[in-house]
Amino acid sequence: MYAPIGFTDTLNSMVALALDAAGDKVAMVGRAHKTGTIDRIDCYVTAITGTPPTYEARLESIASNEPSGSLIAANRNGTFTPVSTGLKSITLTSPYAVTADDPLCAVIEYSSGTVDGSNNATIGYRTTGDMAANGPVGMSNTGSWASSLSAAALSWRYSDGEYVTGVQMITSDDSVTFNSGSTPDEHANLWVPPGGITIAGVLALIRTYGTGGSSPQIILYDSGDSVLGTITIDATKTPSTSARVGHFFFAGGPVELSGGSTYRFAFKPDGNNIQIADVDYANADALIAGNGGLSKSTRVGAGGWADDDTVAYKLWPLATTIPAGGGLSFIGSRRNTLIGR
Repeated sequence: MYAPIGFTDTLNSMVALALDAAGDKVAMVGRAHKTGTIDRIDCYVTAITGTPPTYEARLESIASNEPSGSLIAANRNGTFTPVSTGLKSITLTSPYAVTADDPLCAVIEYSSGTVDGSNNATIGYRTTGDMAANGPVGMSNTGSWASSLSAAALSWRYSDGEYVTGVQMITSDDSVTFNSGSTPDEHANLWVPPGGITIAGVLALIRTYGTGGSSPQIILYDSGDSVLGTITIDATKTPSTSARVGHFFFAGGPVELSGGSTYRFAFKPDGNNIQIADVDYANADALIAGNGGLSKSTRVGAGGWADDDTVAYKLWPLATTIPAGGGLSFIGSRRNTLIGR
């Protein structure tokens, strides 16, 4: 079992790479996860300074595991001049047909206009910490390409809206602190497994504030809110100074889930606070690519659940079997390397 691409073992916040010199570039290097047509490159702009220049989005070939500097084919590029923050989708002059596992990379670089410390745009990214299983990215410097453990909000995109599997098209990386008296008082990840799977527990990022006697829980519910599995956390044995990752297992043993059915893995605190991490994605397609389809669901008391398919908590099932349908980003993920210069 692998952690999702871009998974972090600590709380993180979004930071940004300023493309403020003519030589600055950022890129994602990887492989096509399926056969199809790529017709655009998306990136997330976190800040605008002055009057930004025009940037070019390029689909390039790979040389020695780095962008080659040459388009993968003629006209597989497009330009944009950002005037506001947010998701930018740059249409390629000509779409590009790929076959599954074809190597390629998406690049954002300076094109024209004045670019300096007073006139630029920034691209969002986050460091991925020690638990990152895949997705190294180097956040910029001039002169040569460099890789590091970071995840950029940058990806090529297929004509059907899909992003490359594992890319982290995120807009923020935050946290929420709550207890049994909060509204909402249960925060869950909703999941519809693509095939039958057996779950032993969860991998989760959590901070507990209680001392002796505090016992927050992680509960697995089915679609009718019946409890299928319970994990009781001893607050004296989890970090209270910072949120850290933990492997937690159901007291009653592994639980079998059915493909196509809806389940929720919920954090349920007692009267003491707990802190958990949440990640906002650019859109629902980005969440599916980056988090395997696990998405936020909350409720108050035993009320109805409110779902959000663009946000996810850092909680994932620990599988003992792999579903026949596949499609899990946290099991056997493809490697998609992000680099910058």
